[in-house]
Amino acid sequence: MIKQKGAASRRAVLAAGGLGGLAVMAGFAATADAADRSQSSAEREAIRVASNFIASFRGKDFDQMASYLADDVVFREAPSAPERMGKQAFIEAARRFFSSPIAQQREFARRPSAAYAFGGEPGVAVFTSRIDRLNRNGRLVPVSTAAAFWIKNGKIQAWYDFPLGNSHA
Repeated sequence: MIKQKGAASRRAVLAAGGLGGLAVMAGFAATADAADRSQSSAEREAIRVASNFIASFRGKDFDQMASYLADDVVFREAPSAPERMGKQAFIEAARRFFSSPIAQQREFARRPSAAYAFGGEPGVAVFTSRIDRLNRNGRLVPVSTAAAFWIKNGKIQAWYDFPLGNSHA
């Protein structure tokens, strides 16, 4: 990876800005549609890619999910999960997750409830929030989840998911 003088790496932006970005998002009342009007075309495209990736989880179509990812994507599907790299590693992790009991009880959001992006060159950081629902004894319990993405050339280079718990229960 070539570093430009003064340019932050995607890992540095996501690591340093992950929680800060989540805090910033908490202060924004804009939905993805409202943010769309004030963003650059690169930022709007990055939000579209992240939103479509999130939406693809509902269909459990691993090829569609992987189509949004760069070949060398770096990802962590939960804070306690190890950081992994590569599209194939993502597909394997997704297959394991979707065959787990927790996934069988989870209803994924159709799209983020809020999204904010910043950047341009060399890429765009996108922070999203969504509310999935988890079936607990026949009752759907909302689970707030935030995610941080680094998107370049229309592909997700890095993705980190941060389940925030059932703050809406």
